Amino acid sequence: MVSNILFIVVLVLFIIAIVKVFNRNSKLNDVEISRKKFKNNNDSDWKTDLLYESGEIRRQFKFRDERTQLNRSFFKNGNIEATWNYIDGIQSGEETEFDENGNIKAKRNYSQGKQDGESISYFENGNIEFIVNFSNGKPHGKATEFFNSNSNKIKVIKKFKNGELNGPLTEYFENENIKRKRIYKDGELEGLQIDYYATSQIREKSFLVNGLQHGQTIIYTEFGMTAKDQFYQNGELIKEKDNNNDFETIKKIFTPEFRNRLDSVIRFNNLNKEIIRQVVSKFIIELEIQLNARDITIELSDEACDLICSIGYSQTMGARPISRTIDEKIRKPLANEIIHGKLIDGGFVFIDCKEAKFNFKITKLEKVKKISLKN
Repeated sequence: MVSNILFIVVLVLFIIAIVKVFNRNSKLNDVEISRKKFKNNNDSDWKTDLLYESGEIRRQFKFRDERTQLNRSFFKNGNIEATWNYIDGIQSGEETEFDENGNIKAKRNYSQGKQDGESISYFENGNIEFIVNFSNGKPHGKATEFFNSNSNKIKVIKKFKNGELNGPLTEYFENENIKRKRIYKDGELEGLQIDYYATSQIREKSFLVNGLQHGQTIIYTEFGMTAKDQFYQNGELIKEKDNNNDFETIKKIFTPEFRNRLDSVIRFNNLNKEIIRQVVSKFIIELEIQLNARDITIELSDEACDLICSIGYSQTMGARPISRTIDEKIRKPLANEIIHGKLIDGGFVFIDCKEAKFNFKITKLEKVKKISLKN
């Protein structure tokens, strides 16, 4: 009886030991990688080295004389994960990366173990995501990024030099309008930087030196009005003028229905001196055309023109008072001379100024004709 029980116990222990050994071998088969090496039937000079995991090929090496080596790695579903090459133990040539469905994810080129030449990355739908040029392992030259929806639509164009952004960078909206313009120098923002709304209206203009804002920065509303006028010095905000009150005024005056119909809002800034001089010249030419019928010609000195500008221009009213100034200071004195004075029979009038007063030098027409005959 005792011997039978002992036999049963020994048998159970033996069975348990066999099960443990079997389980251990199974786990090793799941974890350990075995290798098989054999000559390729298609080319006797090439040998193939296969790496297995859980009974499936995970990597394949093809080599010849231990110098040139072609490599492949595989997903668990058997599809190729990547292919790359070695020459004399250094990665060279094209490297291609795939997703689990067999679609190309990226293409890269290597020379002496470093990326060199064109590198292309793809979206899952097969469209190109970006193209970057490399030299000696660093981005160098033009780089282009595309929208996922269409590989023909550029998202960003930029330039690299020895791995750093250098030169212009332009980013686009998907409607192909420019989104922003940047300028880089040795990896830092430099010079004029411009941001745009999707409608192509400028959103912000700023100037940077050594990556820091410096000088004037203007922020615009989507209607083209100046929202803020800022001044920076070495990245620090020194002065700011907020013009958002203009837009707030429009909101108060006009209903939302009317504002929604506006294509743009144009803000008229103060006229500079050159523009004001052009306005004065326009009115003087109109006056001279009227006087030509009476054989009268006029000429205005620069000083007289500047005096009209200073009297007739107002920041509040703009250039509108200039016409009235010319009527009072130029047209009326000439009218008196035409009716009662030296211009009854025509003539030449040179208008100058002295001590903020206009002077009229009149030359009779007969004298002008005699001078022209002598010449």
